[in-house]
Amino acid sequence: MDDNKYGFVFNEKDTATADYLNRFADRIMGNVRHGIKVIDLSEVPSDMFTIIIGIVTRLIYDIQFWITPAKGQVRHPLVLVCDEAHIYMSNDMSKMKAVEKRAFEIFEKIAKEGRKYGIGLFIVSQSPAELNTTIMSQCNNLISLKVTNDRDKSAMAVMLTDSLVGIVEMLPNPDVGECVVVGDAIMLPSKIILDKPKEKPKSGTINFGDRWYDAEGTAFDIDAEAGNLIRQGRGELENMIDNPLLSVRLLINRL
Repeated sequence: MDDNKYGFVFNEKDTATADYLNRFADRIMGNVRHGIKVIDLSEVPSDMFTIIIGIVTRLIYDIQFWITPAKGQVRHPLVLVCDEAHIYMSNDMSKMKAVEKRAFEIFEKIAKEGRKYGIGLFIVSQSPAELNTTIMSQCNNLISLKVTNDRDKSAMAVMLTDSLVGIVEMLPNPDVGECVVVGDAIMLPSKIILDKPKEKPKSGTINFGDRWYDAEGTAFDIDAEAGNLIRQGRGELENMIDNPLLSVRLLINRL
């Protein structure tokens, strides 16, 4: 409870009010102001990452489930875009803790039953061979960029019907921005070119050679980085950062 990394779990200042669930659901599921919502969990500790994703997803599913449409109406549909899905939809459940398996079950439930409640999954991963086969078997459409690894190609082949398995041989060939699309959303399997994003993602590969040569625009401040790392630890360490020698000792002990 003293660890700052887990402060968001125990700080009930904003969540103790009776209407918090309503406000939470409106911010994540409401479609009045913004149709697309981004839930950024990059700062959640890795040992709680899967659990938090499962809890948020279960809340969304349960609220969607209990919506009662009037006669002639349907539930407002929504789709969960699950980035880096192989982390929390792994095919190897033997390494999962019991609480992580509970978090995983909600995605399996949505994959099997979500359609009739107006909730779907858009599963995104660079490691298709590691994705859960039960969930992937429920996907009606496949969008694949360049795939060269034999394990990943085999995983893609399992998702295709016998008449379309030959498409797997096309997967190593697409250029940057090209992809192969198969499924109900398109009449015939096709290779298409995606529009370039207006804002390039920060996940792009850094040009190692040029940055090593000129160091232009690079950030490298050991004192600041070590201080930031130590600040993520227990609260009592925060007052010790001004002592460089002690900070280094604490950092080494944590590692």
